[in-house]
Amino acid sequence: MRNALRKLIPESLRPGGIGERLVRRLQLESRIAGGPFAEMRSVTSSVCSTNIPKLLGCYEAELHPVFAKWQAVPFRQVVNVGAAEGYYAVGCARLWPEAQVIAFETNPGRKGSPVFPYGTNPY
Repeated sequence: MRNALRKLIPESLRPGGIGERLVRRLQLESRIAGGPFAEMRSVTSSVCSTNIPKLLGCYEAELHPVFAKWQAVPFRQVVNVGAAEGYYAVGCARLWPEAQVIAFETNPGRKGSPVFPYGTNPY
């Protein structure tokens, strides 16, 4: 039965092919698809985590309700310790544009690298 289905369904329409195409499209568009940072520009790789959940907008989904609740709070300052490539720092700068966002990263592989490898306007 399985082999018969494989012959009937083109590879591009199989679940794995659909997921791969979606991820490739998101990588090409360099945008986060959903979650609290939807439409934020993305980087092509992540530090100390995987990039695909970030692209899909489901990275650390348990925090999404927290960001939704806190979005109404007019924070003046946000501190991101362990900022890696800047996913949360840039996301917070988008959610609270009036806030000063301070990001720290001590990973030796990141020293000397900008926290926001997105360019001059990361969001």
